[in-house]
Amino acid sequence: MKGKQLIFTLSLLLALVAYPIKASAHSLETDYQLKSNALEIQATFSNGEPFPDAAIVVFSPDDPTHPWLEARTDENGKFIFNPEQALAGDWSIEIGEDSHWDNIIVPVSDRGISLEEISYLDKHDSDHHYHLTNQFIVLGIALGGGLSSRFLSRKLTK
Repeated sequence: MKGKQLIFTLSLLLALVAYPIKASAHSLETDYQLKSNALEIQATFSNGEPFPDAAIVVFSPDDPTHPWLEARTDENGKFIFNPEQALAGDWSIEIGEDSHWDNIIVPVSDRGISLEEISYLDKHDSDHHYHLTNQFIVLGIALGGGLSSRFLSRKLTK
């Protein structure tokens, strides 16, 4: 019986130690507020720390494949977006790059920025590798438990 308890304890310890934890400091949060006819965008990490010098790429509604503007956030993670109101439609603003990335869609009309209609582009599932790791851990525990119980049952029957 002690062997089964030891195997269970070791399996549980392995599952806890090997469980991948998402680093929340790497999450990007994008906040915005209207300042006159411009949109002030602030990029921060989930711990509240600003994202200074983050890449900003703005795409206009009439050419969504070529950047209308490329810029960087300031030391406080802020950027002022002042669209040409003559180019009405949905403007796309990419903030950051790689795993520190966000994209907001800013509707602009001849009356200016439609603050209530701003939306976020759906992000890709960046946590998919965590799910795969969990499946491998469960598989390892199941195989380990099955093999060890088989080994123990043989040992006990002898």
